[in-house]
Amino acid sequence: MIVRPVATATVVLGGGTLPELLDTALSAMRERSILAVTSKVVSLCEGRVAPMDQTDKASLVRQESQRYLPAEASRYEFELAIANNTLAPSAGIDAS
Repeated sequence: MIVRPVATATVVLGGGTLPELLDTALSAMRERSILAVTSKVVSLCEGRVAPMDQTDKASLVRQESQRYLPAEASRYEFELAIANNTLAPSAGIDAS
């Protein structure tokens, strides 16, 4: 496997959509290639970020979940949630 980074402009909130970013950064991909995009880039492009000092993570997890198990109800230190038909800790929400 050969991994090659793709240089892009700095990705900022409201700076454009993911397809726009990829159209600008990629000229073409060869057959059978795989493109990996970090979740942070996707979040910024989708505008799905919130200031930490103005947000309660637990309420965001509940809001984004189809099903939700709070940390107090389990033996884990995080909420278990089903979001977009995927079981994920904290519904995939992180504090980075």
